[in-house]
Amino acid sequence: MTMQSDNYHEDDIVITGISGLFPNSENFEEFKENLLKRRDMYSKVDINGDTTIRGTVKSIDRFDYAFFHITYNLSLGMMVGLRILLEKTFEAILDAGYNLQQIKGKRIAVVSALWEGSTDGDPAIQPNAMYDSALGAGQFMCANRISHTFDLQGPSCNVNTACSSSGYALDTAIRYIQNEQCEGAIVCSANFCFTESGQSQVSSFIHSKRTEISSPFDARAGGYIRSEAVVSMFIQKRKYAKRIYADIIHSTTNCDGFKQEGMMHPSISQQKQLYEDFYKMINIDPSSISYIEAHGTGTQVGDFVEGTSIAEFFCQGRETPLKFGSVKSNIGHTESVAALCGIAKLLVAFESGIIPPNEHFTSPNPNVKGLLNGQLQLVTEPTPVEGKYFALNSFGVGGANFHLLLARHDKIKQPTKSMNEDIPKMLTVSGRNEEAIDCIFNDFEKNYQDEEYVALLHEIFSDDISGHLQRGFIILDENKEHIKSQTSFSGEKRPVWFVFTGMGSQWSGMAKSLMNIPIFAESIKKSHQIMQSKQIDLIKIITDDDPEIFDNILNSFVGIAAIQIALVDILQAIGIHPDGIIGHSLGELGCAYADGCFTAEQTLLAAYYRGLVSVETELIHGTMAAEWVTKN
Repeated sequence: MTMQSDNYHEDDIVITGISGLFPNSENFEEFKENLLKRRDMYSKVDINGDTTIRGTVKSIDRFDYAFFHITYNLSLGMMVGLRILLEKTFEAILDAGYNLQQIKGKRIAVVSALWEGSTDGDPAIQPNAMYDSALGAGQFMCANRISHTFDLQGPSCNVNTACSSSGYALDTAIRYIQNEQCEGAIVCSANFCFTESGQSQVSSFIHSKRTEISSPFDARAGGYIRSEAVVSMFIQKRKYAKRIYADIIHSTTNCDGFKQEGMMHPSISQQKQLYEDFYKMINIDPSSISYIEAHGTGTQVGDFVEGTSIAEFFCQGRETPLKFGSVKSNIGHTESVAALCGIAKLLVAFESGIIPPNEHFTSPNPNVKGLLNGQLQLVTEPTPVEGKYFALNSFGVGGANFHLLLARHDKIKQPTKSMNEDIPKMLTVSGRNEEAIDCIFNDFEKNYQDEEYVALLHEIFSDDISGHLQRGFIILDENKEHIKSQTSFSGEKRPVWFVFTGMGSQWSGMAKSLMNIPIFAESIKKSHQIMQSKQIDLIKIITDDDPEIFDNILNSFVGIAAIQIALVDILQAIGIHPDGIIGHSLGELGCAYADGCFTAEQTLLAAYYRGLVSVETELIHGTMAAEWVTKN
């Protein structure tokens, strides 16, 4: 059960979109499934003839450079991390429910987090593309390239503090928003393990050795597995959010400064100082924290220092053990992306209601007293999410520390089956190719009864997406009987014409089903009120199954006119405006309403009096002939 709302402010910062490529997980949903099903996400790989354990990502050899308006030559010199960050940033924006046109030119910041180890030995950077590689392989260019590609006009920079880089990037983005420098921000990071050089350098820094498992806070812990990941996250002020994964309560950073043990040795006192300053600033009792996603690298020194600082600060006065864990036990250490991967794990917990467990834990690290005396509880089994506040640590090898506090978003999800089952669901979409359209169709068929999900899809495809060469639509009812179609798109907008028929288009009960559409029903109710002054029961006329109801020609006039008005109201409500209109006979009144010449009342009364004249005037009997004429 989610909790009731506290007092929120429209300028609060929230997480609204996320996309990622994780070890052995091609997207956030696969990452979520792998975590909850307790699958190790690293495997044996061959690097320059040497077999080692890595957390590796898939599908890094493909890049649709034309979609992102990048030249072929530039693509040859563009590092893999930037290529995939462009893709994942695009997906994170869509995940937030935004069409790119809606944020183009907006004050959206981009803060990337890339470090040297993520690009060493990058196979995508071609040696014969030296000029272009300066634009595509420089870490300094990553955020700027994303800002340029999507026309985002807020601050744009790269942050590098090694293992806490993405945490510092998030903290920077939060400050930008709080200082009114932007209304939202993309926070993104990428890490790759193309060579052994990064491993050997980092290992010497943080007392890590080669290992075949990541076992944070375990007695066996002695090193970590290097892993790859690419994550992009969209954060916004609450007032701009179309969906919310979590509320960002606060973030902060500090640095260890001088340490007698050496620069690379973590500091208990400075980690505790970080926490103390943090919770004093926001006036939240540390004992109210439900869970901490620890940095937890799986090194003896790092686990001892962090476990000790957490227990000494957070567990004073607690009545129950503090739950904590580290996603590095599942995926290894993604270095510069570590903070974002930890946040992704917390979002999995919020979305599923289950905290994914730490893996490879057999016995507690004897140096972490909080584990031995019961102050701390390492989550080693799938555990229900309880409470409101969830914290996260991320520490850099040089002493750059980051702490974050999230709150579960407390909106109660409406029951899935809340749609009006008398109305089929229609979705119009676009994609890069046929496979993309089919993928959207398949997902829609699984989730079509989720009105919030469908609303986000409508938002995403509310405008053109440049480079989408395929168009499609699907209509699905509660029995999953569907009509679907797709076709290629030339890029030229076809004109839309409204054609209004005259007499003869009426039938008994013709509006009965249409009354299930709220906009249509509201329009008819207004027309019904207008016609009551003439003692006309409009709703009965257009919904009654009496086969003789249109024997009175007056009923045909007002019934057809009212339906044409309601149909125009629906089309205008969903943003469809005609390039031209044409009508015959009574349909000319529909044209008058569509182009604004007549109000609804004027249209109905004109139809009424025309019908009345037809009824009361003695006319010469005549005959009309209708003949089918082919184009030949």
